[in-house]
Amino acid sequence: MWSNKETSNTEYTYLTNIAYISKEYDSEASKEIITEKGLDRDSEPGTYPTKTAEELVTSSKEKDGYPGYKGDSNYKVYDDTKNSMYFKGQQDDDDFEIIVMLPKEFDLKLVKYITAVNGDKEKGRTVTKIDTTDLASGKETTAEYTLDKEPVKVKYGDYVTYTFRVYNEGDVDGYVTKLTDNIPLGLQFVQAKGDGKTVTIYSYDNEKKELTSKDEQVDSTTYKLIDENNAYWSIDKETTTTGNSLKTDTYDGDTTPSISINVKDYLGGTNKLLNAYDPSKDNNNDGSGLTYVDVTAVLRVSESAKIDKIIRNEAAITGDSDADGNDVTDRDSQPENWPGKDDHDKYQDDEDFDRVIVQRFDLALRKQIVQIHNTYATKYTDRYAKLKKDQEEDGNTIYDYYDYYDV
Repeated sequence: MWSNKETSNTEYTYLTNIAYISKEYDSEASKEIITEKGLDRDSEPGTYPTKTAEELVTSSKEKDGYPGYKGDSNYKVYDDTKNSMYFKGQQDDDDFEIIVMLPKEFDLKLVKYITAVNGDKEKGRTVTKIDTTDLASGKETTAEYTLDKEPVKVKYGDYVTYTFRVYNEGDVDGYVTKLTDNIPLGLQFVQAKGDGKTVTIYSYDNEKKELTSKDEQVDSTTYKLIDENNAYWSIDKETTTTGNSLKTDTYDGDTTPSISINVKDYLGGTNKLLNAYDPSKDNNNDGSGLTYVDVTAVLRVSESAKIDKIIRNEAAITGDSDADGNDVTDRDSQPENWPGKDDHDKYQDDEDFDRVIVQRFDLALRKQIVQIHNTYATKYTDRYAKLKKDQEEDGNTIYDYYDYYDV
């Protein structure tokens, strides 16, 4: 006898399989025992639990913590440390087992990394390795992603491109609908003005607690970079009794603004469906069974950024849905919360970061003779310093000189 019924108020489906002895044979009396009473000392063959499928429907809300059919009413816990229970049949010639069918779970994962600096992808990075061994086996709810998180060296006025890659690690198809990026002190949000040459740079004044902006003309390459990546991002606002105002949050103790994006708009009006993780396509446990979508943004390094200070830029998935657009619960994170932003030990897998560090300004002086008695001599002009490219010693560039010549 089986029950395989799922109701709207249960989290799991329970398959209950009941077995019983339907016929016995008494060899001494040479008699079959089917329905007769008293011939088996403590049971009656042929009788069995007459539970219907409806009666075997389970409830996860029962107070003892173990839902479902329990056979004899005198069941008991035999190993409390494992929250396990022993169940006996109604008679000793019937017994049962229950299989718990875990529900399919929704789970999106965010990976954030710097793609380029001033459009130069050689200065960026990407995911170098994915290991889905534990995800595929069910041991963990997320895969292992290998990528460089060392701070990328930048200078004032650099434009840093960030990629936000969202993977579906769950059992349910779905969408990422919204991403939010915190703008820490030292970074600025920028948007193109629409004239092909002017961008607006937004900065947050942490002392005055206000957002300021200024327009700046840039070259066509930089303008295109900003326009293509930031057109659908917007500075977060919140509704108050006096109208819409800047929405701020905290990051490591600083008050900071944030930007958000509607992923569907960014993708041209049609969001990308992220199919459920498929282990059958992931034979090498290298992430081949994962689907993902990429979103990018460009931030500017502010002239107010502190030299040698690491600037950590946080992001999170702040909106998602199932394939039909319905609200859905992520199994190991909550898009409405952002715990890792202020406590890095509480990171959830729908959050991630990357880091930059502003390089220290460095001038070097090299002196050489180039003129004697107001007359230039060919042999002395050869004494100009020659830069050895790509060679450094203790952080200093190495210069070469020709031999000294007598006057």
